[in-house]
Amino acid sequence: MSEIGQPERATQNRVIALFRDKLGYRYLGNWTDRDGNSNIEEGLFSAWLTKSGTMPAQISVALHKLRTEADNHSRKLYGNNQAVYNLLRYGVPVKIEAGKVTETIHLINWREPEQNDFAIVEEVTLKGNHERRPDLVLYVNGIAVGVVELKNSRVSIGEGIRQSLSNQQPEFNAWFFSTVQFIFAGNDSEGLQYGAIGTPEKYFLKWKEDEEDDSRFKLDKYLFRMCRKDRLIELMHDFVLFDGGVKKLPRAHQYFGVKAAQARPRTGEDKRQALVEEWYREQLKEAVPPLLARWQPLLGVSVERFFVQRMKTRWGSCNHKAHTIRLNTELAKKPPECLEYIVVHELVHLLEPTHNARFVALMDRFMPKWEFYREALNRLPVRRETWSY
Repeated sequence: MSEIGQPERATQNRVIALFRDKLGYRYLGNWTDRDGNSNIEEGLFSAWLTKSGTMPAQISVALHKLRTEADNHSRKLYGNNQAVYNLLRYGVPVKIEAGKVTETIHLINWREPEQNDFAIVEEVTLKGNHERRPDLVLYVNGIAVGVVELKNSRVSIGEGIRQSLSNQQPEFNAWFFSTVQFIFAGNDSEGLQYGAIGTPEKYFLKWKEDEEDDSRFKLDKYLFRMCRKDRLIELMHDFVLFDGGVKKLPRAHQYFGVKAAQARPRTGEDKRQALVEEWYREQLKEAVPPLLARWQPLLGVSVERFFVQRMKTRWGSCNHKAHTIRLNTELAKKPPECLEYIVVHELVHLLEPTHNARFVALMDRFMPKWEFYREALNRLPVRRETWSY
């Protein structure tokens, strides 16, 4: 492209035009001098929920709960981001009057991506211990879900990644990233790389698609592909994983494995879901061995094998005679402490097969907060099915 090497300002203007004119995002302007910039913009948030039929009292409660999880000073960025994601993914339980039924207020319309409010803002000044200004911020229904750092083609993408990682530090503006699902960094010559909060520079991923298409800059091409409304929503809903302190996003080939299955004859929603389940299953298989290595010697037990599968009514099960345990694939989508609780629960069943007083005493001894984790796990809905453990 003859324009490679153009100033960063020109690149930013072009990318904004791409989001506004091609992707249909609302451009909300330059927020350099705007006061009170936030990762949860109350006006946009309330307007979308109102349009969706949510009552003002419910909006107030949902906003309070979202902000409470996003700005919990007893947790680090990873914990706050995970708590926010759970609210985005599953909705916010809201009860506005005693005796009334608790309703779930959904902050994103997952089924109809186009019904969400997509917006882009540039130069968002973040106040804090040190003032910083991300180049571009993507909002969905008033919630910041993406940050884009742009460089001109003579400056490495790595500099944009390091800049974003610096912004996520507590001494800078970690608070803003508690809602962010995607970190993008790019320039015209190298294209686009992406990661999640906390992703080290060397683990940032490259999106590859339609490599033969050279009709626009690689940066524009991949932003166009990844940030298309339906795809951004799908990536958030189906391909975000929190795994033992590490937030993970899919590689391009993992995503396209699902899409290829959709395109095959006689392949429908069930097949697509099966492939998504397989991805979660593999992530869970990576997370369980370290937990077994920690807890087996503490409990004085040994597991011959563990299995990961989808279960309809249980989070896990144990065969104390065969010394095997089974874990529900859905645990890959839950907070890591919930997975750890289920692993310990099943290991304790190797000592006591039933839920009698001895079992409770063993759980109290080895995991004093087990009942808290159990309640937390069972509060998280799964596929509108009834779960208990």
